[in-house]
Amino acid sequence: VSDNGVGLEPVRFEAFCTTDTDYKITRGGKWVGRLLWLDVFEQIRLVSIFRDGERAFRRSFVFRLQSDEQITEEDLKEIEAAGSQTGTSITFCGLRGSGLPPFGGPDQI
Repeated sequence: VSDNGVGLEPVRFEAFCTTDTDYKITRGGKWVGRLLWLDVFEQIRLVSIFRDGERAFRRSFVFRLQSDEQITEEDLKEIEAAGSQTGTSITFCGLRGSGLPPFGGPDQI
């Protein structure tokens, strides 16, 4: 799944990493969407391009359900700003067994 939004700039990434914020609560968000992802998939890979002034950055990480850190393999690097389109791509990896019944089984996916 991809979009061409502003990307996970530092403030948005901090919000992504925080379960409950006043902003999310006033918008009706409860952070359960991402938890539902992890009920169905083993891990989610995110790659996001964002700008900070004239500079562009690529942020990537893996989001998975585990007892310690859920965000791993985090990488942030500056990239060539010219021609860099902002946005975020999310890749869902490793369909769990709990995700199979609604689809009718692995042979019907």
